[in-house]
Amino acid sequence: MTIWYAAARGQDFNYDQQNYHIGIPFLLAHGMFWESVAPAGIASYLNPYALEIQFFAIRHLSGIGFAVTLAVVQSSAFMIAGLISADIAKLASGSRAVAFGLLGFALSLLAPMPLSQAGTTFTDLTTAVPVLAAYALLLTRGRWFSPLTSAALAGALLGTATALKLTNGVFALGVVGFALAGPDGPRERIVWLLGCMVAAILAFAVVGGPWHLALWQHFGNPVFPFYNDL
Repeated sequence: MTIWYAAARGQDFNYDQQNYHIGIPFLLAHGMFWESVAPAGIASYLNPYALEIQFFAIRHLSGIGFAVTLAVVQSSAFMIAGLISADIAKLASGSRAVAFGLLGFALSLLAPMPLSQAGTTFTDLTTAVPVLAAYALLLTRGRWFSPLTSAALAGALLGTATALKLTNGVFALGVVGFALAGPDGPRERIVWLLGCMVAAILAFAVVGGPWHLALWQHFGNPVFPFYNDL
């Protein structure tokens, strides 16, 4: 459905795309970014890595090819939401898991914001994929991997998502909810919660570290221009 929606709607030309989705990767690719003065305002200094990947795809794919490729990546968020709904249903009634999974998938498609971003250069839906995958791992910890491994993988996904888009950091708070739920004992919960936190910090450092280090070197602030007087 996301592929059809993106293809039927045609080329998107939103304000953010005109402001920085294309412009910032272009300046970085041509070595002109650091000599520019806030070319896209405050958004100029957000982590551009996800936008650079999209810029590379735009340069090497047709318009419809890029939209379809992006919609396929984005659609995985809806599928993971369906799996989460099915797992939650199993906790109450296993016989209803399939129905609840389909319902969760359908409700995700009906949500106005995600569907409106299908096939566009907005990174909200794209970076939602690792967040939802992290939640799925925490919900089913111990099923596919050991609880600690599941927590570490989830932490790595949350750290990566936050590095690519800082506002995803709020979803790390959900880990506390998972720590309070489930059959694990207090000691086990503390261990895998710490494992999740350490993995998240390491992933953030690996994925976002180079960009924030560059901001520090140029402006003396790793999250410039935010908190610039602290």
